[in-house]
This record gives sequence, structure tokens and C-alpha cells, in this order.
Amino acid sequence: MVIHIYSFICSIWILGASWRTDDCTSCECTTEAKVICYRQQCDEDIACSGKPLTIKGRCCPVCEDALSAAVCSFDASVYSVGEEWRQDTCTNCSCQPGGRTVCRQLVCPQCVEPVPIEGHCCPLCKGKFYQRIAYTDQGWAAFEGSGTSLAPPAPHSNSLPWIGLCLMSLAIVGLIVVLLILYKRSRGETKSQKQLRQKNAS
Repeated sequence: MVIHIYSFICSIWILGASWRTDDCTSCECTTEAKVICYRQQCDEDIACSGKPLTIKGRCCPVCEDALSAAVCSFDASVYSVGEEWRQDTCTNCSCQPGGRTVCRQLVCPQCVEPVPIEGHCCPLCKGKFYQRIAYTDQGWAAFEGSGTSLAPPAPHSNSLPWIGLCLMSLAIVGLIVVLLILYKRSRGETKSQKQLRQKNAS
């Protein structure tokens, strides 16, 4: 809705410029060198389940229930539905539909000799025994083992890589043996050919 038309102010403004005088009023300098101001009309018949909220920078109030369903307010920050963020090195959060914030705390291995790593939530486990805990598709699971580890073993891990490595080692050893036999034979043939040539020459 146009509320004012000024024909005398525009000389101090650049043609085409626009600005706001308050949250509900915006003005522009037209090509005719006139300032025209518009005031936003708010819907008075707004039906809210919750109370209407006045938000800084917006002219019209917003329903509390509509706002809370579209965003999550958490730790003085606002996030949109589906957005994920890292709260700290051990906590990941996400904004769920309905304005619900869900945070998951990373559970670290239980170590005999934990070695802290800067910038990481979990320490490096050193020692003879440790228990690793991880979140899987089926829920929380514990893995036990020995040695040094930063993460649980991969799901469905098996011994196929080790079998492949053993077979490859055997193949390499077999190839070396065959090459040695061929080398010996070729040397033997070379010697006998040399002796034959010497006999023929004499």
C-alpha cells in the first residue's frame, strides 16, 4: 500500500535507490525523481495455535507454532530442519521436523592406555586389551580386541584379504622357483653347447 509520495526529497538520493524507514515501511526513488513509500499490510485474521511472535526485522508477526516447526533454536543459534552441525568434538546435532533438536554423543573406546589426540573426541587406544563401542545400523555395539585402534572393525569384515595376500605370496615364491629352474637349465645348455663347439673346433 502506497502511503506517501514526495516530489522534493529525491534529489538527495540516487535514482532507483530503495531503503527502509522501519520494519514495515520501504521507500524508493523513482525515475521521475519522486520518493514513493510503501507500508506492508499484515493479515489481522492470522490463526495461530501458539501465540503470534514479533521478530526483529519482520513487519508482521509470525505464529509461534509455524516458526518452531520450521527451525530449531539451540544454544543461541537457529538451524533449519534437516541441518546438521558439530556442537563440539564429541557431539553431533541435527534439526528434526517440528523444531526438535537431536544431539548424539560419540562414545569412545574404553582403553587401558588412552593417548589423547588434539582435535579428536576419542583417544588412541594402546595396550593389550580395549573395548570399542560404535553406533551401527542395529544400535550400539561393543567390539573387543588387542593392539592399537582408533575405530571399531568394519562390519562384515572377514579373512578374504589375508587369504588373498597368502595366495599372492605363494604365487610369487612359485614364480621365483620356476625362474631359477629355467635359469639353471639355460646355463647348463650354454655349457654343453660351448663344449660341443670346442670338440668340433678340435
